[in-house]
Amino acid sequence: MSEALTTSAEAAFFQALQDDLDKTAGDEQGLGPATRLYLGISEQDKGDLFELEDEASTYNDELQSPEEVEDAANAEVEAVPPADQVAETDAIPVDDAEPAPLEAAPVEGEVVDEGMVDEELPPEPPPQPEPKPEPPGRDQFGNLFANRQAHPLVLAEVLRGRYNDSWVKWEPETLWWTIRRDFGRIGELTREKVMALRVALQTAFPWQDWDVFENCAVAWNDHTPIFGAYQPLLPSQAAFAVSILRELHPGLTFDHEISAYLGAVCDEAGMSYAPEEWFPGAQPLLDRKEWLVAFKADVESAWAKISPMSAAQIAKIEFQANPLDIHIGRLIAVREYLATRESIRQKLLAIERPVVPATSEPPAMAL
Repeated sequence: MSEALTTSAEAAFFQALQDDLDKTAGDEQGLGPATRLYLGISEQDKGDLFELEDEASTYNDELQSPEEVEDAANAEVEAVPPADQVAETDAIPVDDAEPAPLEAAPVEGEVVDEGMVDEELPPEPPPQPEPKPEPPGRDQFGNLFANRQAHPLVLAEVLRGRYNDSWVKWEPETLWWTIRRDFGRIGELTREKVMALRVALQTAFPWQDWDVFENCAVAWNDHTPIFGAYQPLLPSQAAFAVSILRELHPGLTFDHEISAYLGAVCDEAGMSYAPEEWFPGAQPLLDRKEWLVAFKADVESAWAKISPMSAAQIAKIEFQANPLDIHIGRLIAVREYLATRESIRQKLLAIERPVVPATSEPPAMAL
């Protein structure tokens, strides 16, 4: 009890309380509800009034019953968030937990285990397809189809790069309209070259029929073919046509009729030696002139020494007006003509094109 002075009302209350205690003499059943609450007596049965002291010790300063204290404790437990929702920074350290090992800093000059480095490296990315040139168009080859000296193989490559292999089976009107739309104007001579390419890509006639061979060769050598008329070729023009056909279909061989035509061209030009790379199958026909076989051997031997030389080196040679030098001069003319046509081809193919991601390879040309 506090030593502070009490009022008359408080004194009367305490006196009434004391009277109630004297009347019960150990029986708390006669106490009123207010008195029982003030004294901390629970609703449960008590055998002895002295147990009130033990029960009163369970009450807190706010005069809460044991049931209220238990409910408050349960509420505090529920207020604690689950372990999976607690942030790592809020975790309470445990003294018994084993500390994580510390990694030593690498020493300068120390060799690091390669196996450990490989495990730390990220996986290598999958290989990417190489970029492919953008399909040819007007920006790169706008003047090609109007050029009278357009190389046939360049025409074939540009058309294949733009239309794959479908262009060889289109109707001529469709092909001309499409080329005009995508590349610009197309000349009449270029149309003859393109039609000759279509024949060579779809059939074997240029390897079998001398007339078809001649018409294709005339167009590819920048002349307009006249169907049904004989237009004899020069040895250089025939060799150029052979080189084109061999690139279009390397596996095909020339029939005897084409070899006879090439032999006639070489014989008409006064040649006794016809290299196989330019005139396949023509030499056995020229060898029928038995009186020229020995001379042919001299020309072949001289050409084996001169053919590896460059044009500048050949220009320094002083040729004489003798049969051997004349025949060597004819072979040099064929070689220079082929070199000129090849230089035109390389200049056209050297045009840079924009690079785009690769998609798929175009189908190969077929007969």
